[in-house]
This record gives sequence, structure tokens and C-alpha cells, in this order.
Amino acid sequence: MIGASDCADNYIFSDVPSSPVQPTADLYDAMIKFGQQPHTQLSLDYVMIENYGGGLSGHRNGGTWSTGVGNDGRLRNGIPFEPLCNCPGFGASWQTVTDAGAGETILMSEMWEGVVNAGMYDQLNFIEGGDARGDAVMADFARQLAEVVPSVRASAGVALGLSKLSVRLRALNMDGSSMDESMPSSAASLIAAVWEETPAAPAVFCAHMAVINSNITAYSSFEFILEGRAPPAGQRVTARRIFSPGLTVNISTGAGSAAPAWEVARDFIAPGLTNLYRIGCETATPDPDNLAANPTMEAPALSRMPGWSQAAYGDAEPLVTMTSDTSVAAEGRHSVRINCPTSKPIVFPLSGTQLVKPASDTSWGSKHVPPAGTRVFSSSVVLAPGKSYEVRLAVQASPPGTTVEILDGYWAVRPGNGSAIKEASPLLLADYHGSSIASIAAGQEWKHLEAVVHVPAATTHHNGTALQLRVSPRAGQKFGATVWADDVTIKEKEAAATA
Repeated sequence: MIGASDCADNYIFSDVPSSPVQPTADLYDAMIKFGQQPHTQLSLDYVMIENYGGGLSGHRNGGTWSTGVGNDGRLRNGIPFEPLCNCPGFGASWQTVTDAGAGETILMSEMWEGVVNAGMYDQLNFIEGGDARGDAVMADFARQLAEVVPSVRASAGVALGLSKLSVRLRALNMDGSSMDESMPSSAASLIAAVWEETPAAPAVFCAHMAVINSNITAYSSFEFILEGRAPPAGQRVTARRIFSPGLTVNISTGAGSAAPAWEVARDFIAPGLTNLYRIGCETATPDPDNLAANPTMEAPALSRMPGWSQAAYGDAEPLVTMTSDTSVAAEGRHSVRINCPTSKPIVFPLSGTQLVKPASDTSWGSKHVPPAGTRVFSSSVVLAPGKSYEVRLAVQASPPGTTVEILDGYWAVRPGNGSAIKEASPLLLADYHGSSIASIAAGQEWKHLEAVVHVPAATTHHNGTALQLRVSPRAGQKFGATVWADDVTIKEKEAAATA
């Protein structure tokens, strides 16, 4: 059952005796002792919090005496595990701000305050008057939350025995002198939270941190330090700001330290802004022999994946998207999500280094008509003649049974193109010609699509081999398919054997 609440006594919806008092049980325990269970059963299964108005300062309290009893923290009192949906929106203060970008910044930070203080990850925003700025902010928030969601998802299950990683802040004067030597968990107008995730590799520490400035008129300088667990031994952990230019700094003692410890780091934050930081989360060192573009798909969440796109050539399917996805990955933190909402097969370049340069507009001259039949490859990797290569990538798909293939092919320029059309132009008309060299029926688990490509010696008409991927929705699947790809390797066979 879904219902709305416009007050801070959400604990009254519980169907067991409850109160606004925080539970005495240690919420980090893997199993909470009998008799100390927090109040987890609600007559409402999903509570939508009418959290309107108040501005940033009205949402920054953590709900405890030390941070000031107030919103948004007290919305959690008595119900530590229940899903709450934050509804900041209708008639909110951000819509009255006319300075360019300032209103959007406030709305974004109001949503992050709900995450930090009350674990409200879901957001429902009522945008008064159809204000288009709100739509853009919601899209940006979704992208930001998706980037840190592996950390948030892990730390949200506080009863799973996770580490008690936390952060302390100390506000500084802009000249760097301290405003408060006690280094409290909340420094003046600043609030913060850190979430640790289970890393893909045991030796890799990975967490994300949010710092919010609830003062909408003043910059703030601050120090922060992590605590609650020791940093990993034998490595330095780096904190770097994501989604905005800024800090990259070591925050732990490094290799050779007898007792690894967290170190204090400094940064600044603009009025009303939220700074997001990635802490650790190092991915594999790039392999210089790998010809694939962005092989582990590292890119900001929900953004267009660099190196992955359709070859337009007049036949691109406008609804196909290729974006970064943090919800599933075979290697590193991301995969590329290829959404194909069409029943027809989609062919696109397997991007990478072009060891043989394709014919291009320089071949036909910038003022001449491209010759019909000229082979073009878009961003496809092009392998050198007379050599053999190993190609391997991880794929999964929904629905199961979606076919993913590696193709050896090219696009041939059609007759009828005008002059001054470059090879990379989406106005260039060309038809695809290719053959399948490896195929797999992808499903809901990662599978590896593999091929060994023997590139023939160069001739007048064939110099090098270009590779593409083809996604074919299952027969009768009129709504198309979604494919995830990750961990791409394209290496010369000899190099692969000796690596």
C-alpha cells in the first residue's frame, strides 16, 4: 500500500508499538537481537514524504540532538529500514530563484539532503507550472545517484554487517584557518555522508561521499577525514570529485606504513551545491596491447558511452541509445547499455584503433562527390592485413535469447551523394556489407562472445579487416531488446599469447 505523509511522525504508521525514539539496537549488526528489533512493519508499504518548502536550511538536520532535531533526519526516526520517497517539489523555494542555474542547484541539493539525512533515495518531484528546469535537474540527479548507487545500495543494508565507515567535517575560514577545532560530524552549514560498497576485487577499497552546503549565499572551505574502519594496507586511497572539476587528493597513508591511517583532506564548496566524491574504486590498469576503445566502459553513469555509437550513414535508428550503466558490470564499475527498441537487427561499429586508415573525405577531396562503392568504417576497429587477432567481450541481454554477433564488414558509399560530404557525416549515404564470424544467444548472465580473426593479406580492393557488432532481437519480440557489453579485448594473437 502506498500513502503520503506530511509530518515527521511516520513511525505512527507502524503496526507494532513505536515511538520517535531511535532504536537501541546496533543497526550494523548482521543479526539484531530478539527484543531489540527496530520498528520495521508499516501499515503503509511505501511512504511518500510531502517534504515541500523550507529551502536547504530546512532540510539539513540529521534528526539527532547533535545535529539539531528537524527535517530531513527526523523523518527516519523509529523506522530505520522502511522505503521513503522524498517529494521536494511543488511550490518549492528553488522555483522562486531567478539567477541562472541557482534554482536548479538548490533543488539538486534538496534531493541529496534527503539521501544523506534520511536515506530517501527515491524522488518524486512536483514541478509547478511545468517548469522545464525541474525535468533537467531530475535527469541529472538520476545520473548522479546511478553513479554512486553501488555504494548506496550496499550501505543501505546496514543490517548486513557492513563496516561503519563515516566522515567528519570541520569548517574552515576561506584563508584556511579553523572555525571549529572539535571537528564535529556537521560543520556549520555543511552536511556529509559516505557509503562504502563491496568492491569487485577484494584488494580494492571503494566508497562515495556527498558533501552539501546548505548556505545558498556563501562559499565554504572545509576539512574532512574518514573514520570507523582502517584504510586498506599497502595502498594509498585517493578521493576525487566527480561531476564537477575539483579535488583529487590522497586521503590515507600509503604502502610501507605499519599502521594505515586516514589523512585529513581539504576542499571547498560553492553556495547551495553538492560535491560528490569517488574514494578509491580503482579499475584495472589499461592494457597498451588492447585495441578496443574504452574496454571496461568507464564513463559517468547514464551518459553517452564514449566510443560507442551507431554508424549513421542515413540508416541510423533514432531510438537506439548506448549509455553507461552502473547497475551491472563484468569488469570495473560500468558496462555499456545498448537499448534497441526495435524489432530489426542493429549493426554498429566495434570501436577501437584503426591500424589501417579507411578511405575518407581526403580520398575524394572535400569538394568532390564520394565515389560510389568506396569502403568506409565509421569508428570500427580496423585490423592490419596478414595478422591474426583474438576478440573477446562479455555480453548479457534482456529478454534472453537476443542474438549478439561479431561481424567482419564495411559500409559501401551509395550513388547519389552530394559533394563536400565527409566520411564521418551522418548525411553520407552508405549500405552495410558484412558477414558473421561469431554469435551467441545472450541471456541474463554474463557470457563471453569470442572470435579469432585472420586478416588476409592486403590487395588492391581489401586492406585490413574492420569489425562490427550486430544485435538481433528474438523472433517475435516486437519491443526490441536491451544488451549490456563489457570487458572488451581486441589483441594481436601473438601479443595475447605472450601477455
